[in-house]
Amino acid sequence: MKIVQGKLFPTPVWAVQLDDAASLNRDLARSIEALRQKDPRGVSRTNVLGWQTLPELQNLPEFKVFIDTALDVARQIGGSMKIRDDVEYRIEAWARDSSEKSTGYLIARPALGGLHHVYHWAV
Repeated sequence: MKIVQGKLFPTPVWAVQLDDAASLNRDLARSIEALRQKDPRGVSRTNVLGWQTLPELQNLPEFKVFIDTALDVARQIGGSMKIRDDVEYRIEAWARDSSEKSTGYLIARPALGGLHHVYHWAV
């Protein structure tokens, strides 16, 4: 028996190194911690034994720089994929804090997806 791997559905992956990531992470960590202090229970969506916000960070002014940056990155990636210029990009963003004993559910989205890690030590 011979098994051959085909490339029928390749998945491109981009990595972005932001110019001032340390400052952005510090600001994000502070804003996320403030949300956690305001709502220590959080919500149960994609997290198991962890803490999570509602998917509404895109509507909060303290996350504007991050959201604008993410939209800019998405547009640049879209352009590299020859996606039309008139396509509207939208973001649904949330924060999740996972401990060693927590995990998350698999999330499937039929669109571009992104992930940005902010570590506790960034505060």
